[in-house]
Amino acid sequence: MSLKSVLNRIALSFQPAANRIRAWDLPPDVKALFDETWDRLPKAMKKHAWKLLLEMYKNYGEVKAKQLLADFLVLVRKTFA
Repeated sequence: MSLKSVLNRIALSFQPAANRIRAWDLPPDVKALFDETWDRLPKAMKKHAWKLLLEMYKNYGEVKAKQLLADFLVLVRKTFA
């Protein structure tokens, strides 16, 4: 394992998923939905959502991951409203 990969893992443990998602330069409507919804989610749900989003980002790119995030947030908002 390289030093870079070790440092990346350490950095991930100190930087919350929310900050990494916000760095995706989300469209204004998705950013607003994210800001009002993410903090209400249970920690376990955030953890699994982040893993899913990261896999989508790695496998299908930023556009698909952003769309999944938007769809997920709309569903969560409807479910927990």
